[in-house]
Amino acid sequence: MSKKPTKPNAKDTNTQFDPSVMIKLVSTDGMEFIVDRRCVIPAKALKKQLESEETTIDLGFSAEIVEKLVQYLYYKMRYDHDPDNRPQFHIEPSIALNLMVAAHYLQT
Repeated sequence: MSKKPTKPNAKDTNTQFDPSVMIKLVSTDGMEFIVDRRCVIPAKALKKQLESEETTIDLGFSAEIVEKLVQYLYYKMRYDHDPDNRPQFHIEPSIALNLMVAAHYLQT
C-alpha cells in the first residue's frame, strides 16, 4: 500500500523559508507576507529589488494595503492567461485611494 501524501499544517512553525522561491514583504506595522517570487515580477519596483538579491522587502504601506496588493499579484498570476474566466477583483472603497498610491509606487 502506498502512503497518502499529507497536507502541510498551517500551524507548522518548522517550515523553512526558501528565498529562491519565496520572498518576504513587510508592512509598516510589521506584518510579514511570504509571497511566491513569480507573483512579484510584474511589479517593477519589487522586481528591481529582487535583481539585487533582496529576500525581504519593506513596503511603506499598512498591512491592509499590502495584503490587498498580494491578493492582486496572485490574482494577476492566476488569471493573466485565462481572461475569459477571470472573476472581478473586488476593492473596498475605503482603501481604494491608498491602494492606488501603492500600485503606482510598485509600477515605478
